[in-house]
Amino acid sequence: MFETESVIGICFIVFTIIGMLIQHLISSHKKVISSVESLTEYVTNIPIQSFNKDGIILLWNRASEMTYGYLRKDAIGKKITDLLLVDGEEEQFMENVAQVYATNMPLPPRQWIMLAQNGHKRVIYSTMFPYVKAGVCESIFCIEVDITDIKNHEEGLTSSLEKYKSIFEEVNDAIYVIDPVNNKIITANKKACQLCEYSKEELSKLSIEDLSYGDKEALRTKIKAVTAKAFYEGEQDLEWLALKKTGEVFEVEINMQKGVVEKRECVFAIVRDISQRKRTEEKLKHAEKRYSDLLRNTSSLIFSLDNESLITSINSAANRVLKYKKSEIVGHNILDLLHPDEHIKANQILAEIKNGKKNKDAEFRCIKKDNSEIVILLNAWPMYDKDNKIIGIYGVAKDITEQKKILERMREMVIQIVSMLSETVSVADRYTEDHCERLKELSLKIGAELALNATQMEHLKFAALLHDVGKVGVPIHILLKKGKLTEEEWTAIKEHPKKGADIVRRLNGFEAVALIIEQHQERIDGKGYPLGLQKGQIKKEATIISVVDAFDAMTSDRPYRKAMSLEEAIKELEKNSGSQFDQEVVEAFIRILRKEAGNKPNNPIENPENQEK
Repeated sequence: MFETESVIGICFIVFTIIGMLIQHLISSHKKVISSVESLTEYVTNIPIQSFNKDGIILLWNRASEMTYGYLRKDAIGKKITDLLLVDGEEEQFMENVAQVYATNMPLPPRQWIMLAQNGHKRVIYSTMFPYVKAGVCESIFCIEVDITDIKNHEEGLTSSLEKYKSIFEEVNDAIYVIDPVNNKIITANKKACQLCEYSKEELSKLSIEDLSYGDKEALRTKIKAVTAKAFYEGEQDLEWLALKKTGEVFEVEINMQKGVVEKRECVFAIVRDISQRKRTEEKLKHAEKRYSDLLRNTSSLIFSLDNESLITSINSAANRVLKYKKSEIVGHNILDLLHPDEHIKANQILAEIKNGKKNKDAEFRCIKKDNSEIVILLNAWPMYDKDNKIIGIYGVAKDITEQKKILERMREMVIQIVSMLSETVSVADRYTEDHCERLKELSLKIGAELALNATQMEHLKFAALLHDVGKVGVPIHILLKKGKLTEEEWTAIKEHPKKGADIVRRLNGFEAVALIIEQHQERIDGKGYPLGLQKGQIKKEATIISVVDAFDAMTSDRPYRKAMSLEEAIKELEKNSGSQFDQEVVEAFIRILRKEAGNKPNNPIENPENQEK
């Protein structure tokens, strides 16, 4: 910190000599006065003024012009107190002038606040020298130094020091200031007191070894060595066992470095409690071991790919599941492990993942080293770097071959149950028995024509077989009635899609099939039943069954009418396309019928049960 008084004192020793020299020159010869005035012009950084006992300015040098902003012509003849002094200082200034006149002696320097022309306040140190002639003071020379910048700098340093002290106290790390000679604690901040549970006064009587756990003599030697290294060689970092006032031991991390506090060289010990971090590290170590054990012992394949779909890592399950060593797989394309028929599907999924989409439960056929085939269930997701850029893929694959076999056996059981339900419907209505089988075959042909996927085709097959299973709840006399149905009878008929869906929903995994059954009597125009759904709300499989169901009914003999011809049925389908039926389905179905009939209208495919008639 600058010591303003010392600096100014030295300056004024020089100024006093200058003042005495000026006074001597003036007293020696009158002509020298003009020389003195000229001399002051060359002192460009020292404001010098001369004024009489009333404060009227007689001399105003260039430095005064630069300091206060008033030109010589504007200053000379003015009263200095009116020109420069701030309110409250005029009286004291004029008392000093009177004292110089009375004693013929210069005054010691003092600080004044002067007001420049631009309204800015200047902090000035000045002294007054008398001009004595024949034992009488005729005027006063005032020699000044502008210390405004020095004062501002001091205030800035004071502010910085206060801010430093505030930071020292409020910083989140514990800081101990240590005497490097005896390791005694000079001072400490608030956090340091909280950390060891001592007051600042108590800490000032302790040394670092008093806050450390272990043999005191060994600690003293070690602390002395580390402190000396920090003081003479540079920063030192170490982990340490610290001791609270209560006797509790905890782990800390210490950074020691040389510093200065109030001109006193010292060592700063910045201490941070790392007990929680150490516990977390220990937990992480155990978690890593469990993860390592999991990778080693799990039966699932855990792997990573780069953006070229090359395998970058895989766990030891590769040997158990695929019979490959890890070294035989890493670096190869993931497609090399899949059945060739799966490559298109795999590439599509890999592309989606590389675009940020997760993949869940995708089934693939996989080829083992011995060329045998297994089925895996894959879950995969993008791998991101620190900049959130996708750099590869993480994947987990499980061998579900045995589960698939079990599911297939369960499916066979379900098919048997389906067959039994179909037979139940057949007992109620002989037409229904062959109708369901015909419906299944024709529906699957349309599904293939419309490129439905494997899952949709399977749902379509079961829905076609079971679409009328709800008729088991409709009285047989209504099903076989030849005349027009009453309102009550028609209401009973319209309930069969929902009843059938309710029955099928009881079969695990048949929820989608049940939904198709529930919708197979809906119409594109919204006039169907039971829900009155419209186009866009009806599943495609249901619209297929709706068309085929109507076609088979039109081309079959019923108790109340004879069968239509193929051409008549096609015309009826075309007539209701877009209103009752899905236009896309109707067009696909007609293409199939024409193809199977050899495009010969006079040689239609008749319903098998009508061919003998």
